[in-house]
Amino acid sequence: MTRIFADKFTAPISVLRFIHYPEIELKPDAEQIGAGAHTDYGCITILHQDQVGGLQVKNRDGEWLDATPVEGSFVINIGDMMARWSNDRYTSTPTG
Repeated sequence: MTRIFADKFTAPISVLRFIHYPEIELKPDAEQIGAGAHTDYGCITILHQDQVGGLQVKNRDGEWLDATPVEGSFVINIGDMMARWSNDRYTSTPTG
């Protein structure tokens, strides 16, 4: 399986972004701000969470589940590029 994508990584295409989502008090829905539901455009996303939480992922049944922070761990999401390369064998992870 690893050789299938080997020629796709001959030149660096990495993007590293540091995004901080500060804790906010809950407001009525009309005034809430934050990252709406989306999939990531890259191959994979590596996400470190703090204990504030708030991240949700959508499962294959269409249910939104809390991604409860686990100390010392990372959340790994499949992105749109990997979905495309694998002909949707691996699907993008909707988060919000």
